[in-house]
Amino acid sequence: MELKCHWAMAAVNYKNKDRICMCPRQQLTLSSISATVKPTYFFNNENFTRVRKQLFAGEWPKECKSCKQYEDKGYKSYRQKTIGNKWSDDLLKYYDEETGEISNELLEYVEVRFSNACNLSCLHCSPQWSSKWQSILRNVDVNKQDIDYGIHNLVEDANNQSWSLEQVDLLTEDLIRNCPNLKYIDIAGGEPLYQKQFWRFLENMQSHPNVGNIKLICISNFNTPVNYEKLSKLFLKFNKSKIRISVDGGKNIYNYFRSGTYDNIVKNIQVFREHNSKTIVEATNTISIYQLLDIENVLDDMLDLPVNNLHHSFVQYPEYLGLSVIPNKQKILDKLEKYNTVSMPGLQKMIKDIRYLIENTACDSKNQKRFIYYTNRMDQIKNSKFEDVYGATVEEIING
Repeated sequence: MELKCHWAMAAVNYKNKDRICMCPRQQLTLSSISATVKPTYFFNNENFTRVRKQLFAGEWPKECKSCKQYEDKGYKSYRQKTIGNKWSDDLLKYYDEETGEISNELLEYVEVRFSNACNLSCLHCSPQWSSKWQSILRNVDVNKQDIDYGIHNLVEDANNQSWSLEQVDLLTEDLIRNCPNLKYIDIAGGEPLYQKQFWRFLENMQSHPNVGNIKLICISNFNTPVNYEKLSKLFLKFNKSKIRISVDGGKNIYNYFRSGTYDNIVKNIQVFREHNSKTIVEATNTISIYQLLDIENVLDDMLDLPVNNLHHSFVQYPEYLGLSVIPNKQKILDKLEKYNTVSMPGLQKMIKDIRYLIENTACDSKNQKRFIYYTNRMDQIKNSKFEDVYGATVEEIING
């Protein structure tokens, strides 16, 4: 039985480190940005067609490890989520089962990261996604414990790729000329608003022949000093648009976790809204152990934001920031009870998913030790103090 996947049939995803994949979850390279950014030049190359053929045959390609893991746990994967909204059996009419090729005109979805340029240094992030982290860690010497514990932002290769404006023009030219059925654009970072490539892309895409039918999503921290009036007007040209604001905390942990100013989010949303009431503004909670340990403050403050709805995702990597680190599952589950009757789009799904994963994720003592080390190491590097934010040392909270 074939594994239907919209990402495999109709999507391209530009990542950092010279990688082009199909979907947000894939990490292995199917084509390279340095070779060409034009999607019609690689959309049917040997890697894209191989993945399609394997999925069509009911086999899991090596590139699709994340979705397989989710489905094996009984949790809805990225692949499955598209069956109800993006997937259409009409795509199969243009698919060649023998070659794995599909018409370039059927490209519907593009996600792009132009650079790792970012003004924040979030604790679940690393230099490969944030230039701020690069500057912080530039003069930090990696020690043996960093390596032994596998501290992600210290031991990983931080090489990143920053697009030229010429590359942005090549991409948008190809999309405008050869991809008339484009329907979805996702832009992530780094921090897009911090990048000149992002603004060039938005301006160029105003002339796409299908712009009136395109849904645009941009993930931003909304904590960057830019022209939010101009941003609001550029978004108006698209049929539908959404700003997904990475909040990941309330006032209590925001500066500690993200190194930004929480009140700036509210101010910038208000400026944006003065000129654009059409775009959906969404607050995202990227859930790691840090958010769960302060879950009441996080949810209370996010519920007060002037947004249309809440969104969430879970930190899967690094593992020592995930749900397996939770010291007292019942304590967190009990805190969620107060939100059972709270009405806010997205909230109940967030609560349901947190409960499900907490109840179905085993505690890992090794990752707890890694989390303790990581937190203390980052406090040392960033001159911060976990105890001031959470009311106890990380050792006291994790070890009881």
